[in-house]
Amino acid sequence: MILKISDEYIGQRLDKFLLSHYPDKTRSHIKHWIEDGVIKVNDKIVKAGYEIRSTDIIDMGEVVEKVLSSEPQDIPIEV
Repeated sequence: MILKISDEYIGQRLDKFLLSHYPDKTRSHIKHWIEDGVIKVNDKIVKAGYEIRSTDIIDMGEVVEKVLSSEPQDIPIEV
């Protein structure tokens, strides 16, 4: 997914900008996405504190979340 920057976000830190798009995530989680190269700016890996410019294109890559199931499972046990 590609994100284009609106004027209200120019000069804002990348990690804070992404928090506005993923409010259920922590800044630490987003920082890991950035450091791991999942999220790139202008096809480059940048730091979480990168200041966004009007010409930037943010590539979200394939941000995939592991979904943990909390559904009970029927496991046969012999006693």
